[in-house]
Amino acid sequence: MLIQLILLLLAPAVLSVYLFERFKGERLSADYRIALLVIFTFIINMIVYAAIWLRGWDTIYWSLGSASTMTSVSFCLKYMALSLVFAVIIPYVLSVIKIGKRK
Repeated sequence: MLIQLILLLLAPAVLSVYLFERFKGERLSADYRIALLVIFTFIINMIVYAAIWLRGWDTIYWSLGSASTMTSVSFCLKYMALSLVFAVIIPYVLSVIKIGKRK
């Protein structure tokens, strides 16, 4: 379950950092990559959580004692598909509007 949560939270952000670096066309420093990883993780997850809440896919129980739908296969597939879409869109949009341009 822990590996599944790590993949759901960090894999799309790692893809976003890689694509952002490719779209910029220059190699980024390690501290800049880490900062982007944190920022992209937050942005992607907040957008996906908002979409899940608006769509009403599942009721998410956050307490440890209750049955959680976050571990169901259908929820994970929906979440991963949606987060991968945003993982590709966000770096592209940022590169188009020239955010993160260093001088």
